[in-house]
Amino acid sequence: MVALDLSLHYKQGVAFQSEATEILYGGAAGGGKSFLMRVAAILWCLQVPKLQVYLFRRKYPDLIANHIDGSQRKEFGRLFIGIALLLASADGIVKLSSSLASTAGIPIFVVGLVVLAIGTSLPELAFSIKSISEHEPSMFFGNLLGSTIANSTLIVGTVSLIAPIKVIAFNEYLLAAVAFILVFSGFWFFVRSKHRLDRWEGGILLLIYITFLILEFSRQV
Repeated sequence: MVALDLSLHYKQGVAFQSEATEILYGGAAGGGKSFLMRVAAILWCLQVPKLQVYLFRRKYPDLIANHIDGSQRKEFGRLFIGIALLLASADGIVKLSSSLASTAGIPIFVVGLVVLAIGTSLPELAFSIKSISEHEPSMFFGNLLGSTIANSTLIVGTVSLIAPIKVIAFNEYLLAAVAFILVFSGFWFFVRSKHRLDRWEGGILLLIYITFLILEFSRQV
């Protein structure tokens, strides 16, 4: 199943909902006229059986550029901007975390373990809630397991290739490693036993995480 994005901005919505027999929609390239007509054509065909809608352009290359390649270039542009913003925000988060650790006197390991970990997990939390609300548990589990494997292999492997990782004091990470094993084992046991995760089981997982935070803060700070 392919999900289509048929959302319109304000100007497109006004034009689409208008009951006028003729509409003058001006603006330079990129104003959304071609997208508006594609959305209208799709919705009209869904509402009226056997309806055929034709989109014409003065030249065939213009048809390809506006209705086929144009949307692809726009998506690639959004992807490029998103990656650029992600890299810039990652650099800013690292600098702010180092400043926070030195100013508040908190070990940098605790900042990374709590502040950064929660911050980088918020997009996954939003994605998980969205996937469950749309009754897509397979997508939720795939994202959860995939991100865990990617962090343990892809991220660690790539970073170690760029700059070797030196573990100075392994005992500082022992509690976090034990907590990870307990949480993942508990999650796997709950899901494997009856192929679902109930609220009380989710509460146990949250309790383990809160206990870990309390123990880690009391040990480090």
